[in-house]
Amino acid sequence: AVKTTGKGFELKPLIHPNEIFLDTGFPFEILMDGKPATGVELEVFRGGNAYDDKKVYGEVTTDAAGRATVSFDRPGVYVVTTRYPGRPAPGEAPPPRSYSYALTIEVTL
Repeated sequence: AVKTTGKGFELKPLIHPNEIFLDTGFPFEILMDGKPATGVELEVFRGGNAYDDKKVYGEVTTDAAGRATVSFDRPGVYVVTTRYPGRPAPGEAPPPRSYSYALTIEVTL
């Protein structure tokens, strides 16, 4: 369903996007030029929560193999966002080039 190219910043689902269920979560791999991207932070937002106090549903970070899994506690639509490299520290110059990625998924029972 989602084929990577081996170029640039990519998110590679480790299961078919139609198979994201509450009990499986969403396992994926983050790649930079086809190689695992370690320590990449991702934020997960639940769709339809414009009036909720908590805007960020969850956060995950990729492991040494560039992999992470987002778990869910209820079905619905979610948006997964990330950037590479991450945000610079206060007072630090931003990198000359950065990448961002956003993916909308639906979690079913």
